[in-house]
Amino acid sequence: MLKTFANKYRTKTRKIKKKYFRDGRFTVIYKTKSGMKESVFYRGPFIRKDKPNVPQADILPAYKRYDRPNRIAAKLRSKTCELCGQYTNDVEIHQVKRLKSLSGEYEWEKVMLKNRRKTLAVCPACHREIHGKD
Repeated sequence: MLKTFANKYRTKTRKIKKKYFRDGRFTVIYKTKSGMKESVFYRGPFIRKDKPNVPQADILPAYKRYDRPNRIAAKLRSKTCELCGQYTNDVEIHQVKRLKSLSGEYEWEKVMLKNRRKTLAVCPACHREIHGKD
């Protein structure tokens, strides 16, 4: 506390001790409407603890891996289109910047909004249809 006060008032801790210590206690004197009052902040000695208060290792929960696997990786491994359900070896990913930019007008937008995902694993034919190249 002495260092905190010394830093606040830009002075040395010995000057803070000289100003605020009365009868071996840290005392601050202040003025009120009814007159001068004093407040004692600490009365006893500071006792250093030898061991920090650290929880035991057996109290901590066991390490747990993330339960759900990555959904988009699972879609890529399944090799099926999320729109038409067709099995294909070359699944492509369609991605949008923001979900809030989707209006839900098209079927692929509805699927993305329903899944709350910005990516969609689709077959090449559906991907061309999404981009309007057909």
